[in-house]
Amino acid sequence: MFIISPIFLAIGIAIYHWLSFEPADWVYIALAVIVVIFIILLGKAGKNQKTFLSISLIIIGFLLAKLQVILIDTTMLQKPLEGINVIGQITKIELMDQGIKRIILRDVQIEPPFNHIILDGLQITVRSKKTNINLFDRIKLRASLFPPATPVFPDGYNFYRGLWFQGISAIGFSSSTPQIVAHTKTGIYEVFEYYLQRTREQLTNKINAVISQDQAAIARALILGDQHAVPDKIVQDMRDSGLAHLLSVSGLHLSLICLLTFAFSRRLLLFYPLNKIPLSPKKVSAILAIIVAFIYLFLTNAAIPTQRSFIMMALLMIGILIDRHVFGFTTLAWAAIVILVFQPFTLLTASFQMSFVAVATIIAINNRSYQNQQRLLIQLLKKTSYLRQIINYITQLMVVSFWVGIAITPITLYHFQQTSLYAVLANMIAIPVTSFIVMPAALIAVCLSTIGLQDIFFVIMGIGIEAILYIAHWVSRLPASSIIIDNVHLISVFLSVAAVFIWLIAYIPYRRLLSVLTLVVVLCISWFFPGKTPDILVALKEKQIAISDDNKGYYIIVGQKDSFLMEIMSKRLKETRIIPLYFLNRNPAFTCDWYHCTYELNNKKIAIIYRSAEIDWLCDQVEVVIDLTARLQTMCPNTNVVLINEANAQPFYWGWDYGDRFYFLSTQDIIGQRPWSLEYTK
Repeated sequence: MFIISPIFLAIGIAIYHWLSFEPADWVYIALAVIVVIFIILLGKAGKNQKTFLSISLIIIGFLLAKLQVILIDTTMLQKPLEGINVIGQITKIELMDQGIKRIILRDVQIEPPFNHIILDGLQITVRSKKTNINLFDRIKLRASLFPPATPVFPDGYNFYRGLWFQGISAIGFSSSTPQIVAHTKTGIYEVFEYYLQRTREQLTNKINAVISQDQAAIARALILGDQHAVPDKIVQDMRDSGLAHLLSVSGLHLSLICLLTFAFSRRLLLFYPLNKIPLSPKKVSAILAIIVAFIYLFLTNAAIPTQRSFIMMALLMIGILIDRHVFGFTTLAWAAIVILVFQPFTLLTASFQMSFVAVATIIAINNRSYQNQQRLLIQLLKKTSYLRQIINYITQLMVVSFWVGIAITPITLYHFQQTSLYAVLANMIAIPVTSFIVMPAALIAVCLSTIGLQDIFFVIMGIGIEAILYIAHWVSRLPASSIIIDNVHLISVFLSVAAVFIWLIAYIPYRRLLSVLTLVVVLCISWFFPGKTPDILVALKEKQIAISDDNKGYYIIVGQKDSFLMEIMSKRLKETRIIPLYFLNRNPAFTCDWYHCTYELNNKKIAIIYRSAEIDWLCDQVEVVIDLTARLQTMCPNTNVVLINEANAQPFYWGWDYGDRFYFLSTQDIIGQRPWSLEYTK
């Protein structure tokens, strides 16, 4: 029961975030009372004990999600503020390309006349290279601030919600050189983080000094978790080849560092017995491994996969210290419980889902059905050479990479609407290179950097990185390497992942047949309930419209330049053609006059108004009116015409043609009335 308890916690958290409204306070009080009653009755529940416990865990997950929202309670910026003076304390510095820094400011103050605006945290890009700012410095700068972006597509990533849970009220850029107001490194935590930041900067300089720019950018991503300097071309190749996960500091990296530290220190201590310490070299090595893993966790900014890996590795090493074997799924369950209790929102992130599914797949592969094979393999390896053992290990690693690639593909499709047809192949080659060359060289280089002997190992690491880049480039150029699939159903994702585990776990009766039947259900859901990309997408504020044509492509009508929106639309929509708004009259698909253009989509007319005029007569001729002027009063009050204008302005509108009518949703319809929505009132 303990092993599956995180699943029930996750169900409760998911239910809370799935709601389109915020429940009343009495609901939480009632649920808390129910949990207390169920816990009291657990001892007397008999056969219903597991049922009571499962329901209690679901309710606890629901309440934990609400508690996190109460504790965070970020105040978001609603409208842009340009050219304002901001004072705040730096709590995070991200080194980007060309010397640019992105900083997080807390304890924010805004100078008059905007001092009445209260903000919790700011993410600001600083382009000036004339100042030497450090972590926890209190600085003053002139900046332009903007609310975070809401989803461009109904199933797109919600930057607004993501930053809300990070306590960041606005994003922006500095238009002046930051001035240091005070140095405030007073507490132990501040001093610890300050020296970690200095270590990151020193390692960055040492990496840049010995390997090429592209290799150095990847090395920084793998060692420090800093992906901001990785060129877009490399990022695209890694995505198209299914190797993008190697750009982040994953649990694999921390696990390798922890295990390599354990193995190396244990071998070393065998030569220098510690007679005066009542611990064996094995246990001393376990303690050292935990310490190194802990430092590396914070050195890489403690991403969710590394948190998961650290908890599992720590439990494994603690098991060595107390002479107990720690079961794989047990450590995974503990890691999930700890993260979900303290950070419930992470359940919804791709990193959490992919990390836990990948590790669960690895554990399932090495579970009961493979134990006999492993015993035979161990006996065989004892009789073979070291070279043969390495070859067998690489083969096993490739098999694991294959199954992990299969398991996480549905999650990748759901979050990114894109996967690589050859991702499994690429990972089967690239992961052994990472495991045997790149990360061991990185660990040794980081350790030797304290005495200045790191260069040769950074060079070896660069050679391994170059091999990974070659694999990514080669795979990304194969035919149909990148597949885009829109609107993947969440139920299909869950069932697809379940089918993989049903196939792998030996003690499930008729598991192969059950797994195939599960996949058949997934195919039926995809066939009978297909998702559909919107026929119309309107970004009213940016004056951008994407509208489908008869050839399954899209026109992107641009009223004002916004490269971020154009990039997202162009990547997601197929066969896009960009047209400036005021050049619509040159396109034969649009009928225009001085004030507006009309477009016919499946025998339905859409009007786009870009200059103010009294054109109420359109109500009798069109089905949709998109007013980009922000000046017209409410039109067509007595008809069924869909009107999109400033009177009911939302960041985005999405429209689908259902034959007899258009069906529209707005940003507020998708997000609902939640604390992280634009129009939520406390």
